[in-house]
Amino acid sequence: MWLSTLRHRTSLRGILKSASTTAPQLHRTTRLIVPNARISTTPRANMSSSDDAYAAFLKKSQKDYSGGTTGIDDASPAHVTNTPQIERNPHPAINALGSERFYTSDVDEAFEPVSLSWTKESLPTGDEFAELVGGGSDVEVLEPSEWDRRGQYKDVVDAVSAASEAAVKVYRAERGTRVVYYVVGLDTKAGKVVGMRVKAVES
Repeated sequence: MWLSTLRHRTSLRGILKSASTTAPQLHRTTRLIVPNARISTTPRANMSSSDDAYAAFLKKSQKDYSGGTTGIDDASPAHVTNTPQIERNPHPAINALGSERFYTSDVDEAFEPVSLSWTKESLPTGDEFAELVGGGSDVEVLEPSEWDRRGQYKDVVDAVSAASEAAVKVYRAERGTRVVYYVVGLDTKAGKVVGMRVKAVES
């Protein structure tokens, strides 16, 4: 009995030994752990460069397109502008009126010297003048006597006439109840329409 058991154990050990030598070896995966490893949050140089280039493009685009605030295309005639300028060095006759000359309407407003670039040898038409002052206004051309029927502003007309090489005209630019009167003449040497303007409210 014991002999049979011994033989059985010997046979079993042989089988196990044979299996261990013939079984395929399993490869273990080795995991490399780096202590205190950190993930960098600093943008790569090429990303920063790309952002800078995009910002420069936006700045250039704004410069190219935001500069045209006059509403006049570059191809427009040279005599056209839509920015009436306050004349800093008006003709002495205009300057002599001072800053206390007022026009009476629903409100009282002071006259102020004004000039607009204009290279033609005659004063602008109503449509041309509307273009000069930026459009959006209905412009009517008046004779000084039509504008000042009582002669209240004869000194203003005379001052502009002294600064002008042509007959004085009055341009009435209206937007709703708001009106601007331009009492102007022509200074061909300076290439300007010159004179006085005043705001009015006419209900």
